[in-house]
Amino acid sequence: MENNTSDIARQFYEQLKSAQQEVGKKSSVQITNSSEKNMLYQLSADWFSTLADKLVLFGISTEIKDKYNSAFEKIITLSLKNSRRSTYLNYLDTICKCFAEEVVVPIQTFIPMSNEKGNTLGKDIIDKLNELSDENECDYLREALGCWEHNYLKGATVLIWCAAIDRIHRKIEEIGFEKFNAK
Repeated sequence: MENNTSDIARQFYEQLKSAQQEVGKKSSVQITNSSEKNMLYQLSADWFSTLADKLVLFGISTEIKDKYNSAFEKIITLSLKNSRRSTYLNYLDTICKCFAEEVVVPIQTFIPMSNEKGNTLGKDIIDKLNELSDENECDYLREALGCWEHNYLKGATVLIWCAAIDRIHRKIEEIGFEKFNAK
């Protein structure tokens, strides 16, 4: 998958539809084939690792995110045992029914946030935030963006400072306090 969130969302949707077709074209009552279960497990795991936490940056509501999180979590649970094909299909149908309208289109048509003073948040900043791997740091920065969007600039500044201090603190822990103090 490419690094651009819009491309990731579109490709993920294509994978979802493909998985739905694959699961639907077989006639067995249960999915017992480990490769089929692994494919569905991996697809669901990809949702959590590549898209779920980025939705807020594109103005997608928590309710929509929670709806998809729940469905993908159920698929992960199903994939850990032999489960009915119809149950998988119900969850895949629920996901695919509105995924394009609720996730792909909002990401593709996203207009950068602007605060009350008209300042806009550039796409490059959002892409950089999406590249961060540390969830704690992302949480600080997402909250900072929310503050910034509502023109709470001091709050945004404090949260960005907290993210920076948190990173410094984790680096010191990684190095070790004795080594850090010695330098």
